[in-house]
Amino acid sequence: MKDYFKIVINQENLSKLFNRYGEELTEKAVRVVNKYANLTARDAKQIIHDYKYRDTGRLINSIKPSIYAYTEKIAGEVNAGTKYAEAIHEGAKHPIEGSEETERFFVPFRVAPSLFKWAVRNKVIETIDGVYRLVSTGQIVEPNKGGLLVHIAPTKYFEEPYNKYKDKFIEEMNNIINDN
Repeated sequence: MKDYFKIVINQENLSKLFNRYGEELTEKAVRVVNKYANLTARDAKQIIHDYKYRDTGRLINSIKPSIYAYTEKIAGEVNAGTKYAEAIHEGAKHPIEGSEETERFFVPFRVAPSLFKWAVRNKVIETIDGVYRLVSTGQIVEPNKGGLLVHIAPTKYFEEPYNKYKDKFIEEMNNIINDN
């Protein structure tokens, strides 16, 4: 995935919206969609921060709102552009269907090479007596063969803001339509 911000409002499609619904109505709709996409992105970043899943800032910095204008609609979306975004959102290893509880599981460094770097950076693993060791137990850790037991609780960083704002968004859009 790429980490970038993209707003696509094609002038031709925007002109079609203007012709069909009028410039004022279209601009109001764009403002409302933009407002809620930005609110969702802002709240998603705060949730990740509150769960203390901020390490390098890659995930938080990859969360970007996008606005798209089509011939008959305006769409907003918020995306996260990191490989691990879904694991943070959904958590990992749910032992009970629909449960928010998670269990620890083993992740080999060969599968997730950045996990070893994260563990060293966060002092989960340190060099002791010339070898890498788990700080908690002193157990030797081999970067080429080892791994860590990890626990990833679900944050639902997109789901929570969506649920928080969906009714307000619909209300504002209805007000725009009813006022015209």
